[in-house]
Amino acid sequence: MTDEQPQLELQPQWRHTMSSLAALRQILAPLFNAHPAEAVMLTMSVALTSIADAFIWVQFSTVNGASQTALNKRNVSEFWRNRGRMLLVMVKLALVSSLQDLCAGLLCLRWRTTATKALLAKYLPVPQSCTGQKCFPFYSMKLDSGAPANPDQRIADDLTEAISDSVDLARSLISNTVSFATWSRVLFRISPRAFGGLLLYAAFGTGVTVSGFSKALVRAQHRVRNREAHFRFALVRLNESAESVAFYDAAGVERGRLESVFSLLMRDSYRSLFWRTGQGAFQRLYSWVTLILPSMIMAPSYFRGEVELGAISQIFSAFNSVKQVLMFVANNFGSVASLQTKALRLQQLQDALGRANGCKEATRHDQGQDENTSNCTSPGCLNKQTNGTRCDSICLTEDTLVGVGSDNHALLRVRNVAILAPSGKRWLGSVAGRACGSSFDVHPGTAMLLRGPSGIGKSALLRAIAGLWNRGSGSIHRTSAVFFLPQVPYLPVGAEAAISSLREQLLFPAVVACGSKGIGVTPSAERLCDVLVTVGLGGLLSDTAGLETSVDWGLCLSGGERQRLAFARLLLQMDGRAGLEGEGCLVLLDEATSACDEETEANLYRTLLARLRRGALVSVGHRSSLQQFHNIALELAPTKGDGGWTSQQ
Repeated sequence: MTDEQPQLELQPQWRHTMSSLAALRQILAPLFNAHPAEAVMLTMSVALTSIADAFIWVQFSTVNGASQTALNKRNVSEFWRNRGRMLLVMVKLALVSSLQDLCAGLLCLRWRTTATKALLAKYLPVPQSCTGQKCFPFYSMKLDSGAPANPDQRIADDLTEAISDSVDLARSLISNTVSFATWSRVLFRISPRAFGGLLLYAAFGTGVTVSGFSKALVRAQHRVRNREAHFRFALVRLNESAESVAFYDAAGVERGRLESVFSLLMRDSYRSLFWRTGQGAFQRLYSWVTLILPSMIMAPSYFRGEVELGAISQIFSAFNSVKQVLMFVANNFGSVASLQTKALRLQQLQDALGRANGCKEATRHDQGQDENTSNCTSPGCLNKQTNGTRCDSICLTEDTLVGVGSDNHALLRVRNVAILAPSGKRWLGSVAGRACGSSFDVHPGTAMLLRGPSGIGKSALLRAIAGLWNRGSGSIHRTSAVFFLPQVPYLPVGAEAAISSLREQLLFPAVVACGSKGIGVTPSAERLCDVLVTVGLGGLLSDTAGLETSVDWGLCLSGGERQRLAFARLLLQMDGRAGLEGEGCLVLLDEATSACDEETEANLYRTLLARLRRGALVSVGHRSSLQQFHNIALELAPTKGDGGWTSQQ
């Protein structure tokens, strides 16, 4: 994923408008699909209150015109009677306007709720949403250099602001349209010449605004939006790596880097400011001229006594109301351009999620089917039917019964697997750029250690087995009971702040995944405490709150303690999904003890192996002390001449 986006492609304005409308339809669809009755009710409420608000403003203008006429004629009783009517109209206007704001706010909140959940469902899908296949859009987008950057800002900020802007513009358009329908007749009846002049003036202003400012302003705002996102991303990265920066004593370097990023943001912000200033100057002058046009048009008739002063007041109200609709684009161009930018950024995210949710990472087949004879049509399959042709992705199949009831049945079978790096420019484990393949089996009772120089593809092979990476060729057939421990464990935050309880950290991912994976039955407090003691984290229970101790664990735990916490999670997950001897389980460890001392590492491995007598273990590590805990070593090394991986037992 890139930190910056390519510049927005310049297209005709109508194409930008159509793309923005398509993006808004995508955002609006979840609301009407999930809650059609509520969506229609809220939308109609906003529309009706906007119409009522417009009609009351028309009534207010009529009463005010009558009051002006009474004042001109010095009719005291008529003047005060109209002032009383105006007070009642003001009360009605306040009530309807408040109700309109309430309905619009409820629509925005409901719309944001459904749209955000729909985006999160695509960004973090569960297997059921992909017909049983494993999808990791949040991960695959991070590896894709062409994917849109900063999905967090697009989901949290762009979506919220696009919804709010859409509702505000819709309210304004509805009110102005109602006013136009009412006042255009009044204006045309009083002065057809004024009505025609207004039409020509509005067409002129709209044409100048769209042709002179549209493309440049949309592009400038798009650049600023991307720069803002990258600046925030740099600050978040610094916050996440604060300790490393402090150890390097690199505060000055990072400040200089942030100032460079900020200077680029300011450069584009100034450009945007200049365009907005020019557009604003034209808009203000264009709008202010309309303040004198009605009087200039009607003054001769008034001086001749053909119209009264109240009619002049009505002309101003009618002229202004008709102008608001005819010059809607010109007067609201800043908001329209901002909405276009946000909508197009959301459309980029939607398109990327649509591609990522193609579920190409894994393809499952019928239970017990052999990978060399399976009817796999994935482009990544390399089997007898492909005649050795290298394809685009690795074919991964699962069998829920693999390893159950037969110690001779392989829990993992890798055939001719070659892995393409996320950059798409290098085959991992290659010589002179030539792709290489690997084949091996892992049976129950096997503890395999993957060794080799850095960058050869050890972690990449584990990611392919786990289903995270799929680019390459070959096939992988494995049990469905797979547990993966990364080198840097994930510590989730709480619902309201960064702090969370020790119990929540231990039960992850069961609590978040809502029972879709992980722990089937919530362990007792005694079991949780026993596991913590087993992995050497019993000291965390010394707090009076025990398992309910709530802190920011990302700050409180060292690297080694985090890895021990990950082992505790693994043991708890195996309690829920495996037998006492780990029957049918495959555990993948990617340097999962690299931050632990050798004594702690030995304790963790012995505890794990005692649970995996009928399961299997595949580890990646560089320490020689790991050899004693494995009965097979697979040496990944470039072979002379053909770039293959060699296996050494």
